[in-house]
Amino acid sequence: LGIALLEGGFIKEAKEHLDISRALDPAAGITADWQSRAYVMTGDPDTGVRLANEGLALGRPASIISLMHNVLANGEELDDELLDLASLPMYQESWKRVARVLHDPEQWPGTIEWVNNIKSGTTADKEWAKLNTYQFLAEPQVALDLLAETVSQDATILTALWFPIMKRLRTSPEFKQFAAESGLLEMWRSRGWPDLCRPLGEDDFECD
Repeated sequence: LGIALLEGGFIKEAKEHLDISRALDPAAGITADWQSRAYVMTGDPDTGVRLANEGLALGRPASIISLMHNVLANGEELDDELLDLASLPMYQESWKRVARVLHDPEQWPGTIEWVNNIKSGTTADKEWAKLNTYQFLAEPQVALDLLAETVSQDATILTALWFPIMKRLRTSPEFKQFAAESGLLEMWRSRGWPDLCRPLGEDDFECD
């Protein structure tokens, strides 16, 4: 339930559920991972980093996502120790290139060339590397179109929208169409509005 709540942007409620789940099973690395993401999203990066490291220690490699988001949001450099935690070389390269382009946008064309022409690895891994790179760097419409293609296969990718650094996507005009077509808007109107969005009259909304 906690992950499903995060998909919809109900971050604080998701955090409560994940905290309860973790208390019941402290050795669950997957719960520590999602806990860490929820804490980073709610503006408590210190706890998020601690939980991400717990997730890694419990055998959950995906916990690196919270660590990477935290570093990138702070405008910091990715050190080799952190990059070594990425499970595949192409993932390491994706994170490195994201950090470089955030510091130097002129490197974006070279990054597009790289991510669209990865030679080795499975199709799924290549798609993940492309999505990871585009969500940080591509024009909102391009990033959201790629996200929409992925959602049909893995709805958990929606959770990435609620990290602080993804504000550029949430506040873009294109996000409104994405929310409508992905089913998010229908969910919000029936269940209530998520933490970072609010209605504007009957036919519009905005997000932070």
